[in-house]
Amino acid sequence: MKKVLPLIICILALIFTSCTKKKSEKLYPVLKYTDNDASYVFINKDNEVKIDKHYDDVLKAFEGDYAVVIENGKVSIINREGEDVLSGIENVYQIKDGLVTVKNKDKTELIDLKTKDVLMTYDYILIGENKIFSYLDGDKWGYRNLDGEKTLAPQFEEAYPFGKNAGVAVKDGKAVIIDGDMNVKETNYTESYKINDETILAREGNRQLLLDLNGEVVNPEVKGDLTEVYGGMYTVFDRKNGELVKKVYTLKGEPVSDEVFTDVRLLGNGFFAANNGELFALYSEKDGRVTDFKYDFLSAESFDVNGGFVMGVSNGVGEILDKNGNLKKTVGENIDSIMKDENLIITSDYGKITYFDQDGNVIEKSPKINPVGTVKMLIDEKDGKNYLFIVSKDTNEKLNASLKSIADRITTEKNVTYDYRLEGDILYATLKAHDKNYPFMVDIYTGEVVDAKAIFIDEAAMKSIVDQKKTEENMQGDVELVCFSFENELKMVLRSDKEYFVDIPRVEIEKYLDLTGGEFFKSLLAPKINK
Repeated sequence: MKKVLPLIICILALIFTSCTKKKSEKLYPVLKYTDNDASYVFINKDNEVKIDKHYDDVLKAFEGDYAVVIENGKVSIINREGEDVLSGIENVYQIKDGLVTVKNKDKTELIDLKTKDVLMTYDYILIGENKIFSYLDGDKWGYRNLDGEKTLAPQFEEAYPFGKNAGVAVKDGKAVIIDGDMNVKETNYTESYKINDETILAREGNRQLLLDLNGEVVNPEVKGDLTEVYGGMYTVFDRKNGELVKKVYTLKGEPVSDEVFTDVRLLGNGFFAANNGELFALYSEKDGRVTDFKYDFLSAESFDVNGGFVMGVSNGVGEILDKNGNLKKTVGENIDSIMKDENLIITSDYGKITYFDQDGNVIEKSPKINPVGTVKMLIDEKDGKNYLFIVSKDTNEKLNASLKSIADRITTEKNVTYDYRLEGDILYATLKAHDKNYPFMVDIYTGEVVDAKAIFIDEAAMKSIVDQKKTEENMQGDVELVCFSFENELKMVLRSDKEYFVDIPRVEIEKYLDLTGGEFFKSLLAPKINK
């Protein structure tokens, strides 16, 4: 099943990366559509159309000088003039430093985008920093540079992309650290994971530790289920009074706050967003909470580019804050996310992406589309209500009727909206009511809800989790386990009648899941579990 990166991720993440060392004009994809067709052009910050070839899809917005598009059903890499650099590609993995890795049958090729020369071919290739590559040859990983002067023959069971300072791999079940001259330093740690260019998460017996890239222990014991490490802090899952909560620590294991939260998102530079069970507030490692709990969404993915600005959504209105939580600007209405780069402010709602200039004036609106292959999903209004269109597929009426039926089972509220993400035949939907969000999965052809039953090894394992959690939460009546994917993360909850309970942590269900299951399960339902 072909997996395509949703456009919203491309627009709200990839376009915010620094283009090149030489300043280049940023280009933004905008969807133009009629009743029968939809295609993309690229505009600049002044809403001037710079590439007017009307592409079927944009798989990767411009990262530096290149973008990945679909034109006439074929995947192509284009340059900033709209010229085809490579076309007829099976799949594009990475574009970095003028190089690209692409799929060619059952191999991965590294290609120079200027000369179009194939530089190396292996089972898989990861482009690292300083043009050092980790490559899979058979069942072992190795490292090398382009000319082969620096090389480590395939010998590692796992290998992470080489960083600015070092690489991390696993050999004979133990973590090893590799410097820029390909010297290998062995450790006694197992299950290593390179978090960033400074930090490694490793395991020694039952202990989790944080190491620096010299192998020195930074934190001798990480307590709880570590969920995120970023900007000098990390978060863990823990339990308080039987409920699952998140805590925030410095890398050395010192508590950043005595408070516990239902959700935490690390923003970098000593800031994080924390949820009190209903809404988010902005926190500073130095000053504690700097805003009220009023935000549905807080982000700082472009923290440095934005000069320290944080973007948030409160009551459907986009807000731009400074580091002290002071409001600098508001834009949009009925939106669910907001981003900002040096040129534009960009918001998203259930049906469109809107581009604003720095003064808050609307530059352009682009309908939101989530394509997979030749299937296109358009979200529009029909008779004043949200309506889902699957272009060229005879599923519209049936699917929309199914969504309405599901909504009626979840809530009695009438004025609900949806967020959608389509992958293959599975529609990931989030019903947004006034009280909370309700995620679920639907098969677009049958209209049936996809649940967790098919991914368990046996009924006994599933029943074990349901019975255990039902007792812990004192839940009455019939209870079933349901599964959905949100932000590419497997989520599992219990459902009783119309209510959802207990976000079951991944660590608790891993032993019950068939981790060697089919491609559908591995690629779609639990990509992080099966990495």
